[in-house]
Amino acid sequence: MTQRVLVLLGVWAVCLAPAALAGPAQEAEAAGPESPVAAHEALLQRYCLTCHNERLAARGTVPIALRTGDLADVPGTADVWEKVIRKLRTGSMPPAGRPRPDAEAGDALAAWLETEIDRVAAAHPNPGRTEPLHRLNRTEYQNAIRDLLAFDVDAAALVPADDQSYG
Repeated sequence: MTQRVLVLLGVWAVCLAPAALAGPAQEAEAAGPESPVAAHEALLQRYCLTCHNERLAARGTVPIALRTGDLADVPGTADVWEKVIRKLRTGSMPPAGRPRPDAEAGDALAAWLETEIDRVAAAHPNPGRTEPLHRLNRTEYQNAIRDLLAFDVDAAALVPADDQSYG
């Protein structure tokens, strides 16, 4: 019986003890540092939301209204956050006379916003204009030269025929 107890203790020590002891350490590690979103939300709450809220924006006092939780969807409101980045980078916000975050915290917020916007833009690029460019046929080319340069040219002699665009 004693040998059986020792075997069970040995199995527990080898298999179960590391898992039991690692659980609290992993939880502490996961809950360790504050997430960037929470840190930046706190900065916005302290320095921005006293003025840039929906109540003052509705009155027309401020051009941009920020809401708590907006940082969860930075790419969805990228136009607003690009204005915020511009104001932070130039140092025009918060205005003189108002409490300001230290330069490092403001730069960290601006850099994080830029990274979030760029990450989504890289994943979903805007291709821009996708319709094909219009190619001028001989008649259109001749008319364009005449209209722009007041110079008559014989486009048939200069430009090869293009059967695909009727000219």
